[in-house]
Amino acid sequence: MSNYKVFAVAGLGRIGINIARELLSIQKGDHGRIEAVHLLTQSASKLSNEIRAELIGEGAHLHTVNYTSPTSVSDALQGVDVLISAIGYRGLSSQEALCDRAKEARVKLFVPSEYGARSDDMKDPLFAIKELFRQKLIANGIKFAAFYSGFWADFDLDPYVLVPSSINVAKLQY
Repeated sequence: MSNYKVFAVAGLGRIGINIARELLSIQKGDHGRIEAVHLLTQSASKLSNEIRAELIGEGAHLHTVNYTSPTSVSDALQGVDVLISAIGYRGLSSQEALCDRAKEARVKLFVPSEYGARSDDMKDPLFAIKELFRQKLIANGIKFAAFYSGFWADFDLDPYVLVPSSINVAKLQY
């Protein structure tokens, strides 16, 4: 049995919403394994009324945060054991605030937004922000886990993503 009982998910887009739903499903089905699920979003109004009602109805604690306001993020992370970032690529700089606040809140494990191909050994400038963030986690003494799930065909094979980058698709490791 894990000692991780309180989870937070930052970013409620395509990936984050599914992670949130799964955590809430585990919480509902196995009482005691997960005590609470906190969801951090920059704008609760971007969630449809139906999805917001679903998540809250399943027991989620919804927090509207401003990543430039340390207090709003700190308040949302109080008592959190595991912080899962599902912030999209365009918002990855927001993870900096999450890292700082996670350290203050004594979060036990940080899961950075690393869903896709392995980025820890890529030299492409598109992945530099992820490597810099991993280095910040290490420097701050925050334990982390990265989950490389492979490319997501509905996004990563979009020509606007691959054409401007120097990613060699043939050499990607899964």
